[in-house]
Amino acid sequence: MRRLFTGIACMLCFGAIAQITTKEFQLTISNPSSYDVKNEPVVLRINPGEQQSRYASATVCVWDEDTQTDVEIPSQLDDLNNDGMAEELVFLIDVPRREERSVTVELSQAKKPMRYPAQVYAEMLLSDKKKGHKPIRSLTVPGDVNVYDNLHHHGPAFESELVAFRVYFDERQTVDIYGKRKQQLEIEQTQFYPTPEHLANGFGDDILWAGTTCALGTFRGYTDNKPSYIQPVDSRTESILAYGPLRTVVEIHDEDWQYNNQTLDLTLRYILYGGHRDAEVAVKICSDEPINSTFCTGLIKLDNCQTHSDHKGTAAVWGDNWPAGRKDTVGRKKEVLGMAVKIPQRNVVGEPENEENMIYLLGEKARILTKELAFSYHIAFASDKEEESTIHSANEWFEWVKQWNKQKPLTISLPEKALEIVSKVE
Repeated sequence: MRRLFTGIACMLCFGAIAQITTKEFQLTISNPSSYDVKNEPVVLRINPGEQQSRYASATVCVWDEDTQTDVEIPSQLDDLNNDGMAEELVFLIDVPRREERSVTVELSQAKKPMRYPAQVYAEMLLSDKKKGHKPIRSLTVPGDVNVYDNLHHHGPAFESELVAFRVYFDERQTVDIYGKRKQQLEIEQTQFYPTPEHLANGFGDDILWAGTTCALGTFRGYTDNKPSYIQPVDSRTESILAYGPLRTVVEIHDEDWQYNNQTLDLTLRYILYGGHRDAEVAVKICSDEPINSTFCTGLIKLDNCQTHSDHKGTAAVWGDNWPAGRKDTVGRKKEVLGMAVKIPQRNVVGEPENEENMIYLLGEKARILTKELAFSYHIAFASDKEEESTIHSANEWFEWVKQWNKQKPLTISLPEKALEIVSKVE
């Protein structure tokens, strides 16, 4: 009787296992460039029909010619719209110049424990000095409510081993930056405001006084020949959509932005990958009528500023500044840094002079009026105090920017229709 029961139990267990859906896909990834790429993001979108399978884990393996075996690499599944179904698969890959890699992707309904080391970190904290700051994933407030001082570090903060960012939760929505000495994750410990003990142990710090400027690639309106804030709006939401281990995704959503006699919905996504000092800014603007407005982004002109522009969408600065402002220099030193922005040429509609910022006007160059405008651009920076970096001068920074601007997307061969390639910014 015991044997019979055991046999039935085994059959039931096997049946339960057999019901778990697993799918395997084959990819070929090629590097057409004349240089090696490392930690290059590959983002694949799971088609809606496949999303219904509610995949809970992924395994990505790269064929190794030396060992003649598949080697697993870290990957990440993201549910970006919070509907309980993963929409995107992310992994980072190394591909030598003019070579290709064979990749196997397995999606499974079975949930696996996190087994990859974190290469990124993100947090948004409600300020509570008595009980400790409380982590939150998302916050929505009416447009006339100011919660800037109610959030520790004034909005979401996110980092890779190389760099850290924060985005202000107010009408400015400024991108501010934190420079590091060592290649490590440290925002969870310093929370963007290092103590003297942290600094003595080699941690980084805020390196930029943003003020009212575009700082590093902040998205703005453009009114009266100068950048303008995202106001008035009906409501403002800031959220962390993905926490890692390979990328963070921070989203800003402005509902019913009254701008240039139009009502617009603005969504900005800041996407940062492990091993990267550049972040992607994905812009989506929607309206009930054709969008006829121009927008802008740019870079603050630092003190002792040197600049570079290709006049096609890539601009860079190198200089110094007092990160707490010129009025608060006690116990601080000037920070030396470089910043850059890279915009697809098709979305550049002007490059006006501005006293405080290097400016690029944004829109659709062909001036095709639609009810939805979507594009992406990239922002990047380097701090002179980075101990493992080779960037410590304007010439070295501008050379890095030129190489960054030349990067070509990987070529991906994907015969399976269950996955789609998410376009990379060119």
